Amino acid sequence: MKTETITARIGAKTFRETELPEGCRELVIKDSDLTGYVLRLTRGAASYVYRGRVAGSGQRRAVVLGDAKLLPASEARKAAERTRARFRAGHDPVLEAEAEADRAEAEAELARIEAERKAAEDAAEAARRTPLGGFLDLYLTKFEAGHLTDQRRTPTPESVRSEKVTADRLKRMLGADLGVGDIDLAACRKLRAGLGEFAGTTQKKTYGLLGRVLDAALDEGLIDGNPARLLKTPKTSMKRERYLSREELRAVWDASHKLAEYGRGIRILTACPVRASLLKVMSGYTVKDGAFHVPSDAEGNKSRVAWVMPLTALALEQLGDPVQPPRTMNDSTCQAKLMKLSGVTDWTPHDLRRSYATLLGDAAPDLSRADIDSYLLHKPHGLEAVYSLSQRTAALRTVAARWDTVLRDILRGADGNVVPLHG
Repeated sequence: MKTETITARIGAKTFRETELPEGCRELVIKDSDLTGYVLRLTRGAASYVYRGRVAGSGQRRAVVLGDAKLLPASEARKAAERTRARFRAGHDPVLEAEAEADRAEAEAELARIEAERKAAEDAAEAARRTPLGGFLDLYLTKFEAGHLTDQRRTPTPESVRSEKVTADRLKRMLGADLGVGDIDLAACRKLRAGLGEFAGTTQKKTYGLLGRVLDAALDEGLIDGNPARLLKTPKTSMKRERYLSREELRAVWDASHKLAEYGRGIRILTACPVRASLLKVMSGYTVKDGAFHVPSDAEGNKSRVAWVMPLTALALEQLGDPVQPPRTMNDSTCQAKLMKLSGVTDWTPHDLRRSYATLLGDAAPDLSRADIDSYLLHKPHGLEAVYSLSQRTAALRTVAARWDTVLRDILRGADGNVVPLHG
């Protein structure tokens, strides 16, 4: 298959009356009157083309003028004459096409940047119109369902209540009507300053919540950055190392008999060193066969692991039969009265856990730290984490029996290094 070239005047009938010679792939008809103007014929297609050199650069270019089936020959000739004039004037169609493409690309980029700027302005305006109070409600709904980006699990009811209390404090301090987009670095500094009158833990909780709420706003596209992360989170108060000595523990136990239900709760927490919030879970359903069956989702069970906790004989005596846990341990008046009656000051019910770990560790050095720690219902780690439930329960049963013996010795009157707690 070859290409043949002939010279003839290209007229209105040339395209229709010319056929490809046999064995010819392409026929090029050069116009006899206008140099560079040609008609290209192939099987099934035909087009008018102008070929020439660009003045100045000398570059040879070919410009397709149009489809011969659609463009009349007279119009094609006029287009060829215009193209020849442009070539002689130094206009390069290829360079012009590239320049036009660059110009279109630049315009598209500018349009994109402008659209992004407008979207950012709209988002900022939407953030300013979104009140903190309303967004906090949305945040709390997602938090309770465990649907926030950085949440790994559904929070406990206790955590949800704590988050709601902290959210109410944040709304009071910043203002429920303050727009999320209006919370800037100055607002964060103002909040930190206002938190100075609160305890360290409260400061950390409140400022930490602001950071998480603004992270959620960032995920929603309401803001472009989180100003709360530019400042350090307030430090909590010093970690407590308070524990009761043998004499102090005996004095508290003796005085607790004068405070009815609250005193009984203190005795239960002494004999069974769980977090106070777990007492309300104790019932005939969870305390059976001499053990406390702690559900993984129980309020106060921070480990989120189901436990079978063997109870000391002293704890079972205080719980009674049927099991009757104290109604509440959240009573600062009773706590102050117990301090006065016992003569033991500066302690909290949570310090009874530290007292258990310290006094048992001193009295029974043969017990492993891991087993003593497990009786506090701390989540097991390392090798202990893969123990079977029966092995873990057997170890806890040994710890419970030893603590019952040690505690009875202390109460009979028949002292210590701090054993740090994890929580």
